[in-house]
Amino acid sequence: MPALAPITIAGLAAKTGIDVESIRTYERMGLIEKPRRGPGGYLLYWGQDVEILTFIRRASSVGFSLPAIRDLLGLAQPRSEEHTSELQSHLNLVCRLLLEK
Repeated sequence: MPALAPITIAGLAAKTGIDVESIRTYERMGLIEKPRRGPGGYLLYWGQDVEILTFIRRASSVGFSLPAIRDLLGLAQPRSEEHTSELQSHLNLVCRLLLEK
């Protein structure tokens, strides 16, 4: 997937189907990182933000709460080998639920 150019919050909302206020809520909750300001003073978002918001939208659509989604996003962080089996089973469940949607 090619890297996306930075986009504004309006562009992010259009690309993900998530309204601007929800995006701001997800930022406050720590589900996505706070954006940086570009040269014109606009807050800019990147391809990773599109991917994370798309995941949030899909996970919500299959019934995951926002706290559960935060936990799921945390599973993507590097972990020790002892957690691999448990994390893989959670990931398999999420993937199955998302594919069924």
